[in-house]
Amino acid sequence: MQKEPNEMMKLNDLIQVCRDAYQGYWQAAAEIEDKSFRKLFREKALERNDFACDLREIAFKAGLNPEKEGTFSGKVHRTWMNLRHQIHPHKDSVILMECRRGEEHSLGVYQDVFENNWLAEIRPQLEKQFVTMIEMRDLLTKSTDDIGKPDTTGSLLHL
Repeated sequence: MQKEPNEMMKLNDLIQVCRDAYQGYWQAAAEIEDKSFRKLFREKALERNDFACDLREIAFKAGLNPEKEGTFSGKVHRTWMNLRHQIHPHKDSVILMECRRGEEHSLGVYQDVFENNWLAEIRPQLEKQFVTMIEMRDLLTKSTDDIGKPDTTGSLLHL
C-alpha cells in the first residue's frame, strides 16, 4: 500500500487520537462514580485500543513505524480532566463533559481524513470507527445537555 506523505501523517494522527481516547476513557472510568458509565468507559477504552491496534497494523504493512503514544494535546486534555476532577471530586458531570470534548476532537480528526479523501482503501474500516464515535458522542451529548441549566422541574419552595 503506497501512500502519500500526507496520508501517512493522517494515518498516524488517527492512531494517536485512538490512543488518546483509550487513555482518556480509562482515566475517566477510574474517576467516575456512576457504575454504568464506569463500565461503558472501560469498554470504550478497550474498543479505542483495538482501533489503534488495527490502524497500527495497517501502518506497519505500509512500511510506517507509527507512534506508540497519544498526542501531547491528549496528555494535556487528560491532565486538565484530572485537575478538574481534583477541583470537583465525584462530579460525574465534569467527567462526562470532558469525555464529550475528547470525542468531538476525535471526530474532527476523522472528518478531516474523509473531507480530503485520504486513506480511501481503508475508508470502510474508518467509517465503522467513525460511526461508533458518533454514537458515543451522541450519548455523551444527551447525558450532558442538562448540565448547567437551571432546574425547571419546580418545587414546593417556588410556589
